[in-house]
Amino acid sequence: MKRDEILLLNVIQNSGSVGRLLRENMTYKDISELITKLVDKGLLVYVDRKLELTGEGKEFLEKGRDIIRETNKNLWIKPENSSRVKKFDKSFIFLPNNTELDF
Repeated sequence: MKRDEILLLNVIQNSGSVGRLLRENMTYKDISELITKLVDKGLLVYVDRKLELTGEGKEFLEKGRDIIRETNKNLWIKPENSSRVKKFDKSFIFLPNNTELDF
């Protein structure tokens, strides 16, 4: 659960979107329960109907930054293999269908 807490604190601090949390398979209900939990722990506080991190929340986030920071740069962009066309042999000759030619 600590990872989810760090992610939520990061989103709140950066005024980000909950899209990242949803991609991490959290539901809106999970997010609201986690916000309530973090408010009770003293990591978040409501100021003028807006959530803000407390000093303790900022420290907690800084200690856990390595959990959310992706260090393996090969995982930043994942290859898209579903639309790859298979390679043809060099001796393959492509002859289009005459009915498909539109010139």
